[in-house]
Amino acid sequence: MADWIRQKKWIDFGITTYCNAACPGCPRTDEVTLKHKAWLTPTHSSTTNLIEVFEKHNYFPNLDSIRFCGERGEPMMHPDIELLIDKVCNYKYDEEHEGYLCINTNGSLRTPDFYERIAEHTNLIIIFSVDGFEETNSKYRINLEWEPIFNNLSAFCHAGGGSHGGTNACWDFIIWEHNWQDIPRVKEEADKLGISDLEFKIATYGNLFTKPVTDAIILERIEKMIDE
Repeated sequence: MADWIRQKKWIDFGITTYCNAACPGCPRTDEVTLKHKAWLTPTHSSTTNLIEVFEKHNYFPNLDSIRFCGERGEPMMHPDIELLIDKVCNYKYDEEHEGYLCINTNGSLRTPDFYERIAEHTNLIIIFSVDGFEETNSKYRINLEWEPIFNNLSAFCHAGGGSHGGTNACWDFIIWEHNWQDIPRVKEEADKLGISDLEFKIATYGNLFTKPVTDAIILERIEKMIDE
């Protein structure tokens, strides 16, 4: 996430506990069955209640932004996500500035047209959590197809993705043993799309499907690849 975003005061809303992915390291996923855990009842937060809270900004003194991320759902699965985006992005927190909205997504849902429309909001930041390409992304982000992800990411970027010089689109990449060699290609594709905000995170945990990089020499090489 861009430095100017990190410096802001924000609050995260988990607007849904539905998700189309089966990431084995996610708190909602049973690593054996790849279904949501038995204690979780998938549900969408009430659109009416959410809007009511957003418009009463005095609930959150000195708040600069709102974030849709959560840890048990994919925000783009909420049936009213576009309405929620419009409400937050068009709401003025005070006379001097609009609030801004930051959304984390796996990028596989909705359509390029949807991403082109929401790209009109200059105060919208989309963090695309994508861990590779055709052969590598779905090894952890299970059930996701690569083509819709890349089409949506490209559409958002080509439509402008806001006006902060490339920081309205962020590529968030978790590094494991199976995908670290994708780093140069990620940087190349991000440059083509005008994405200046790349976030590389070296995984320190594993699961039945992915393993962390443990070789010290490769880890050193990864660090160099990230910094180049």
